[in-house]
Amino acid sequence: MTIVIAFLVYAYLKRVNLNLSAGDQWVYFAASHLFADGILPYRDFFFSHGPLQILLSTLLVKMGASIPVLSLLPALIYGMSALTLFSLVRERMGTVRALLAFLLFLFSYANLMGSLYYTGQELGLLLFLLGLLFFLRQKKLTAGLLVGLSVCASINMLVTAFVLTIFQFFWNKKKLPALLSGMAGSFGVIHLIFTVIAGDAFWKQVYLYHLAKPDESVRLAGSGKVFLFMGNAHGLLLILALAGAILLWFGWRRGNFEEEPERQKLLLLSAALTVAQILFLTLIHPIFPHYFVPIAPFIAILGAEALIFGSKYVLKKWKERDFIRSAVPAVIILVLLAWNTVHTLRFYRIEQILLGVPHAQEVAAAVRESIPEDATIFGEFGIAPLISLLSGRRLAGNEVDTSEMRIFSGETTLDAFIKIIEEDNVQILVNRELRGINAYPPFWKYRDRHFFLARTFKASGYPTVIELWKRK
Repeated sequence: MTIVIAFLVYAYLKRVNLNLSAGDQWVYFAASHLFADGILPYRDFFFSHGPLQILLSTLLVKMGASIPVLSLLPALIYGMSALTLFSLVRERMGTVRALLAFLLFLFSYANLMGSLYYTGQELGLLLFLLGLLFFLRQKKLTAGLLVGLSVCASINMLVTAFVLTIFQFFWNKKKLPALLSGMAGSFGVIHLIFTVIAGDAFWKQVYLYHLAKPDESVRLAGSGKVFLFMGNAHGLLLILALAGAILLWFGWRRGNFEEEPERQKLLLLSAALTVAQILFLTLIHPIFPHYFVPIAPFIAILGAEALIFGSKYVLKKWKERDFIRSAVPAVIILVLLAWNTVHTLRFYRIEQILLGVPHAQEVAAAVRESIPEDATIFGEFGIAPLISLLSGRRLAGNEVDTSEMRIFSGETTLDAFIKIIEEDNVQILVNRELRGINAYPPFWKYRDRHFFLARTFKASGYPTVIELWKRK
């Protein structure tokens, strides 16, 4: 019953996925429409994410999925991850801890925010959690296959795959070949297929491109600011997770590892996966809030352990009729949980307002009325692909991702973008004000010379301004 009620609340919160928001997800959905039409990623257009992400969304597009259905996809996948997490924890730590971990993860800001956008992290996490479930069930080949697939959905899962390999090495070397065979099999087959399709462009776009990106661009927060923001958004959960890690340490010192090996193993894995992902995020750049989603299930497991310890303490003192020592920590925990709920929902609401574009339909209508069907559009990656899908006007050169990061990393040049604009009949630039390539000063010189600002669109209560620049 608790799970059913939780999912009803989650569904209520995720109804906002049906609202239009600017963001990376339109890059991937527009790319899926291209792929469904036979235009291949990595070879025919730039695509910087793993192939499994676009394979899933392309399959849905081929099946006739509409924009609202696609928009609900990440929320559905994260819901499945929460159920997988529940099963995983229940088998090793019991039902109560499983419910707590389930709730802490499902309603974490990382999950609520991350499930607004289809980035590949959600699919990678689901596959890894399924792999971890089979890993702990001693089904190493199946676990390896699923973990290898998780990397094909999100390259950040390389870290979790590495951690799992290390643990298998120390826990049982004899089963390591089965785990590695599974990883190599699923990872290798998919990477081989796309290497045949796109050659070294596949590896350059999916891996080398991310290594070459700078820490911040004109309008992009640096890694330190993202860490501070996500720490603020998850303050209580992080405190609980730290307490859970401390309890794990003391339990190990007291010999609990031998008494409750399965519970201790999962706690140890959770702590290691958390630390590994945090270290990874300190080494790469730039980082984004959705990069923290793979950490959320594991700090939820540690946090659940801390809550169980606290509740046992309260019950013990209550039975001893020490009402002050039982009531005070109970009240503190309840107040903190209530405050954390309000805090999380506030951040969640801010995210919706900051990126909300309810005026996108109006922009799309203006584009349809302004240019013929054979004309193309070009613009900032967070909004132009959405307007392309809504208006039925093609993106010039099939450039779904026009991030200025491509220029900063050396993957492409501004001149290459300009060449596409000039050669592919671009009649309108669609941009968010001072975002993406529209915040890149060298682009302004070309834009202002060949286009004029025809209209701006802004919805009441939402800060995002959408600009339409028409050719002079």
